Amino acid sequence: MRIINYYGKSGRVTLDNFNQEVKIYFDKIKELVRESKAQNAEIILLGDFNLHYEKYLDDKNNNRKMKKEYKLFEWIEDEQNFYDPFYIMFDNLSQHSLNTFYPFNTNQNPSRIDYIWVTENLFSETQECKIVNTTTINTDHRMLVYSIWSEDLIGNIANIKRK
Repeated sequence: MRIINYYGKSGRVTLDNFNQEVKIYFDKIKELVRESKAQNAEIILLGDFNLHYEKYLDDKNNNRKMKKEYKLFEWIEDEQNFYDPFYIMFDNLSQHSLNTFYPFNTNQNPSRIDYIWVTENLFSETQECKIVNTTTINTDHRMLVYSIWSEDLIGNIANIKRK
């Protein structure tokens, strides 16, 4: 199993620098995913992407030209067939219930910028997914909790290779 954690910086200095930096990180994510799939590893891709999935879906569903930063969503879902358990499990709730970022600045709106994507086998082993408001730490993000049934996924603990 491979867990890939990503943090996408917010607060762009210039759009050109942002796009160059995003491309470097997205290329690295793609490299890690391809390497993991070549090893037949199950993958959890997660993190603070600082991107709005709803804007991506709006562009995609209305056949608008997609912004460069949203191409990763398309690659993750359409080309790599990853699943977003939160979006799928909470599909009957309003988008607001999926918000993970609640800015300290009350002039900004809450949004969903934190994500977990998993391979199909992991998704089929989903036990629970929830968004938790943490009160013990001072953060403007909610905690994503994703649990799986792991007995059939891990195998013999003695065969696990450490990197």
